[in-house]
Amino acid sequence: MKKIFNKNVTFLRTKFVLLTLRMKKHLFLPTLLVFFSFTNSFSDSVVAINDSINQYEVAFSKLDIFEDKTSALTISDVSSDAYKYKFKENKVQLPRNYNKNSAYWLRFKILNNSNRNKFWLFEYFDSSIQQIVFFAPDSKGGFNEFAAGNHLSFDNKYIFHKNFVFPISPIIGDEQIYYARIKSSHLVFMLGVVRSYERFTSYALYEYYFLGVFYGIILAMAIYNLLLFVTVKDRTYLYYVLYVLSSGFLCSVLDGTGFHFVWPNYPQFNQNAFSLSMFLMSVWALMYTQGFVSLKTATKFHFNILELFIILRMLVFIIAQAFFPSLRELVIIDIIVLLICYVSGIISYKSGNTSTKYFVIGFTLLFIGFIVSNLTINSILGITLPNNIYTVYSFNVGIILEMILLSYALADKIKVVMREHHDTQASLILQLKEKDELRDVLNKELEQKVIARTSELSKKTVLLEEKNSELSRLYEEVKDNIKVAKWIQESILPPDSLIKKHLPHNFVYYKPKDVVSGDFYWFYAKGSKKYIAAVDCTGHGVAGAFMSIIGYDMLNQIVRNPENEHLNAAQILDKLNEGVIETLRQKQRDAKTRDGMDINLCIFDTKTNIVNYSGAVNYLYIVRDKELIKLVADSFSIGIPKMGDIKQFTNHEYQLVSGDLVIQYSDGYADQLGGKDGYKKFLYPRFRDMILEMSDKPISQYYGILDKNFVEWMGNWEQTDDILVIGTKII
Repeated sequence: MKKIFNKNVTFLRTKFVLLTLRMKKHLFLPTLLVFFSFTNSFSDSVVAINDSINQYEVAFSKLDIFEDKTSALTISDVSSDAYKYKFKENKVQLPRNYNKNSAYWLRFKILNNSNRNKFWLFEYFDSSIQQIVFFAPDSKGGFNEFAAGNHLSFDNKYIFHKNFVFPISPIIGDEQIYYARIKSSHLVFMLGVVRSYERFTSYALYEYYFLGVFYGIILAMAIYNLLLFVTVKDRTYLYYVLYVLSSGFLCSVLDGTGFHFVWPNYPQFNQNAFSLSMFLMSVWALMYTQGFVSLKTATKFHFNILELFIILRMLVFIIAQAFFPSLRELVIIDIIVLLICYVSGIISYKSGNTSTKYFVIGFTLLFIGFIVSNLTINSILGITLPNNIYTVYSFNVGIILEMILLSYALADKIKVVMREHHDTQASLILQLKEKDELRDVLNKELEQKVIARTSELSKKTVLLEEKNSELSRLYEEVKDNIKVAKWIQESILPPDSLIKKHLPHNFVYYKPKDVVSGDFYWFYAKGSKKYIAAVDCTGHGVAGAFMSIIGYDMLNQIVRNPENEHLNAAQILDKLNEGVIETLRQKQRDAKTRDGMDINLCIFDTKTNIVNYSGAVNYLYIVRDKELIKLVADSFSIGIPKMGDIKQFTNHEYQLVSGDLVIQYSDGYADQLGGKDGYKKFLYPRFRDMILEMSDKPISQYYGILDKNFVEWMGNWEQTDDILVIGTKII
């Protein structure tokens, strides 16, 4: 009689717990369990299986548990007589691994009285266990070992199912002791059930069918609203789609279908997927709430609260990943996030945003599903609910209903916006009609004014045409004068034939920016001495041209004066400096101009091959055997005295040899803008490299090389300054 009673109790308890166990991990398994005092024992309870019942729970007194704090014991150790009485009889419905650093050994007995051809399986429901090893007794007194867990790829499972499923030994008529070793760094529940193969197959198919419908609805809602986002261009739809997908991602992590079908070969990702999915769901929920409830216009404070929570949730995720892994399982943070979204919807509704009623109802159903599902496995304030198909899947139903209502809320929001848009259009049409009537009155008044103004403008037009004609005449006159100035300037420049007569191996590359130039070159020959200068006057165009005439004339006066016959290059520049300052009256406080010039002056002695050089700002380059020699110039210009001081120039003498190339220049070539973007200067390093590269070529090719490189560098951009380069080769 007692045996029959126990069998009935077992049957009723099996039906109750099976419904509980079919709850998915994402239903937030209880965090508080009632602990009862344990006594060391070897439970006499046996799971007796036969053909009349297809599944049996292994719970309460049928399960013994031993905590291995060293995590080093083997099956040989725990199955020995030394550990027989160290196991403690289980007293709770959902045993947990509260010490995450320990390994937990589970022990239970099975008496197989079923038909020899019937195949039985043992299933653990928590699919998040990191390491689990199942030990089934064999016929030789040992154990068959089956290793599984989230630290292994999905292919390592004995049966390809989202939960951990192991075979029951086909030993008939004898009690067999089974062991399982569980080790996990996060909280799991260590409970399972014995099922016949037929029961497991039908149950798994039914469950996967339900989950397929569940994820199909989620995917359909995501695709539908993604198409709406493409149509209406409202980012709130995109945030909703991402929230829906992240919720589906979370569910697939909790129930194990994600590991089964999406990332089966990435166990490391599977172990971290829960924290990632919770993070994504929370962030997209906050951003969706921001966009939907229009808190920026309804209440600035709550909008800022949502902004703050987005930032805080991101910081918590980063900190958890980098420094504190224990924070990854802290679900309370995401519950607070969803409550903030819920409260924000209520506030927005009270502020007049009627569309948020569906938003609030959706979150209400989500929380109801969450509470109902938790009351089936937890006692909250002494209240519990029965386990049945409605309570077990209440959270899944809550998610689906929430998603449908949130989608409908978005559609209702669009209707409200369109209605407001229609009302605004009607108001605008009425205003336009009123404006048309007013415009007709104003047009008549303006017509009279236009007639009067037209007559006045006609008179002014005639006057403007006369002025334009006069300006055109003056413009042509100025152009003609500038052309004359160009001819005058060109006429004073030394002809190439004169220079080549005295310095046969010489070239001059000269390109004014405007019609007239501020750069000029000067040459004078007397006996064995050949004077040549490259001069860059302040500015360019007409102003520079005037300075060039002054400089050219003064150089002629200084050098052709018999008294200055023995002056070196520096002394000539000193006299030129004094002359410019005196001519432009730059010593006076009220001087109208501070113009001046940079100059590079060389005196070649063709008998001794000695060059006498002095420079204002511009160096002298001498190329010898592909090496560049610099004769340093003074850092101040001709004219423009600083602080009233007139400084003396430095003289240089250098012995030249056959094959030397002497380069004089102004700064125009190096300062030219160009290149790919037109904002880079040519610069002196590139200028010097070009001189070195062409130094061993014939002098007749120098002009072409300089011009080709300049044109390529400048491209389609404008010339920025006057260009002057003079080269003399010593033969």
